[in-house]
Amino acid sequence: MIPAGNILLISPPLLGNDVWKLEKDPEFDADSVRVCGQLKEVYRLIAQTQGIDFLSASDIVEPSPIDDEHMTADGHRKLAQAILDKIDEMIIV
Repeated sequence: MIPAGNILLISPPLLGNDVWKLEKDPEFDADSVRVCGQLKEVYRLIAQTQGIDFLSASDIVEPSPIDDEHMTADGHRKLAQAILDKIDEMIIV
């Protein structure tokens, strides 16, 4: 088990449902969207098993409707603030 206290595991944001379309990113497919939707629980379980802190980016941000993959500038700000808040919480505890 990894020593707790200084590690924050962050699961990735979700992919948008249309990310795989030709005008967006055809390297993905519908299965990519499904698998991405399952990562939060996988990461949560890893964090729990290892006794480390966890944050789900998909609870905070959504993908940009432009490409269904990347965050908007506002999304980056929200995620950065959530990470900062979580680190502050980890330090206090």
